[in-house]
Amino acid sequence: MTQRITGLYKFFIDKKSFSINNAYYVLNPDYERVVYVDQPAFAVSKKLKFYADDMKYNTLFSVVQDQIVQPINAKFTMYDADDNPLAKFHANLMDNLAKRNVTILTPDESPICQLVEESAVGGLLGALSGANFLFLAQDDVLGKFLTGPNEEKMFTLELDPTKKLDQRVALGAAIILYARLI
Repeated sequence: MTQRITGLYKFFIDKKSFSINNAYYVLNPDYERVVYVDQPAFAVSKKLKFYADDMKYNTLFSVVQDQIVQPINAKFTMYDADDNPLAKFHANLMDNLAKRNVTILTPDESPICQLVEESAVGGLLGALSGANFLFLAQDDVLGKFLTGPNEEKMFTLELDPTKKLDQRVALGAAIILYARLI
């Protein structure tokens, strides 16, 4: 894992202003930039690339849409810098109209946890107004991703004492939701 996020369990997400691509900065608790995320604006399939900084020299990991056309089930795979699969993300887009939910899986599709919207509004309204999400493994809350309209875009894995969820995977899931890919 990259040293830039090793040992960090709380991150802030800031959307870069004035960019052709959708771009995001990931900040540590001291508001220092630790990861730059780029989503090409004119790509055929949805893809996020995570870099050490906005110069884009050092790729840390990426999240790629599995198929170009995904009308009902959105599926993404996360890869490390050497293109080895780290995780998979699945979501039923029809179910997400009511309440957004992303299933986070190992590369062989064994369940790790779910990123579940906890808002009562949910779905489309939650996507427009901001919503809060929980990283859930069975009945255990591993972390939170807060995106409310008056809140900073922040996620934390401080509730995961066993560190079951890889920070890179949690960051990938959070950015997928924040970028409205699912």
